[in-house]
Amino acid sequence: MIISFKKFPASERSWFSNGLLFTYLSVFIMRIIILLPIVFLLACNNKLQVTTNEPLGTTFLESPGSGLVTLRSTGEGSNFKKAEKDAIIRAFETVILRGMPRFTALSRPMVASESEFRAKAPEFFNGLVQEGTYERFITEQWDPVEIAAQRGKRISKDMTINYQNLRKYLEEIGATRKFGY
Repeated sequence: MIISFKKFPASERSWFSNGLLFTYLSVFIMRIIILLPIVFLLACNNKLQVTTNEPLGTTFLESPGSGLVTLRSTGEGSNFKKAEKDAIIRAFETVILRGMPRFTALSRPMVASESEFRAKAPEFFNGLVQEGTYERFITEQWDPVEIAAQRGKRISKDMTINYQNLRKYLEEIGATRKFGY
């Protein structure tokens, strides 16, 4: 049995012979060289786009140092400023009234009873934000990120709170005792 190979005309014999492969590869490489910087520039955008519908609340992120806690708080409101205010209030409510179970230093709330604290200082959290007192306890904060919401505005805000200074402040105003409950 004789095996024969069909001979192709010279124009179809090889991509190498007429330079087609080189042409296609050079065009492909040029496209990559042009698109790569564009992708890097888009990837380096410092704004985080969150498209999920996070539940309202506060989440422990890390403890960057002694007496500090970094957390993410979600708030909502009719406009961006009100949503940011709500996120700050929720963060302080969580640290003071509920504690943060995933963080040992704040695993228990700073006050013995939420109802007693609200009775002693009914407008404490609103005053904390309106008077700007909260800024004394926030050592670092990042720009809020808007989250998709059904109505109004919903934001997520990351911040680092100095909980030791916050505890001392609560002791000074008589909201909590010096050694805990």
